[in-house]
Amino acid sequence: MKYRVVALSLLVCVASLSTAAEVRIRYSNGIYNSRFFWIQYAHPGTLCTPSAGQYPVLLKTAHFGFEVGNAEVRVKIWSATGSTPGTVLASFYILTDPWPRWTDVSLEESKIIVNANNFFISSDTLWREFFVTFRGAMPRQYPGHHFTSQDDIKWVEAYADWAIECTVDTNYGIGVAPASLGRVKALYR
Repeated sequence: MKYRVVALSLLVCVASLSTAAEVRIRYSNGIYNSRFFWIQYAHPGTLCTPSAGQYPVLLKTAHFGFEVGNAEVRVKIWSATGSTPGTVLASFYILTDPWPRWTDVSLEESKIIVNANNFFISSDTLWREFFVTFRGAMPRQYPGHHFTSQDDIKWVEAYADWAIECTVDTNYGIGVAPASLGRVKALYR
């Protein structure tokens, strides 16, 4: 009887753990109906705020809506406290795909895990007179998530919802059931 109680307790524990899921975080209505371009020093960034039940999250893929293909840009992933970007966690140089294709940037190799707070995703370019034309959703429906900057220090809230999205694995590293419940039962015989 004692072993059945232990096995049942283990089953209840495993069942009560949060399950992991792949989620695409987006702060827009998903209809990117406008084009924007800036001088090279103004570039878009989006603040991502997972819900409390999703932590920890593993960042898998950043998605960008560039209007032009084959332009070299730099993507940055930042830590963030509140709506303020903090430290650059990873930086990548990529070539863009033209809209309506998304420019997808794999983040998995960087193994960026966010345990709390927010994270921030931005893109810029150092070698072009004008920043690559970028997609946005108008009218803006998600204030407090989209920003532009000229120096990566001062960020100004944008007037559109940027085509910047991120796919994450939620509850990363928790909620993993044992390989075999029979094995667990055998351990308590």
